[in-house]
Amino acid sequence: MCVCVRVCVCAETETSSGILEYCKWETFNATCDPGSVVLMQSAKYGRMRQGRCASTDVFIGCSADVLTQMDSRCSGREACNIVIPDATLHQQQPCPNDIMAYLEASFTCVQGVLLYSTWVLI
Repeated sequence: MCVCVRVCVCAETETSSGILEYCKWETFNATCDPGSVVLMQSAKYGRMRQGRCASTDVFIGCSADVLTQMDSRCSGREACNIVIPDATLHQQQPCPNDIMAYLEASFTCVQGVLLYSTWVLI
């Protein structure tokens, strides 16, 4: 099976991380075994719901889909680390700038070979 999302990976097996929250000063750490690469499945940045990362219900529900940004930084690599808050992701979310946002993301480790990567210059 080959999967292409800005990178193409031919895979035999997959293991999924599940959707996890990464709060202020925590690090999103996607690390795969040798011979496997990260394939991002989902990523939102903002204040999705009240819980571990957002203890009050202030500005709950403001968020942005940041899968494209996470894809370009993580997919196709054996490991990827992003400390929250992250300036690039923070610019994408619609919450007021002084409200602390968090990352909600999931990824899969795909055993396979990186075929190619496409870069787009803006």
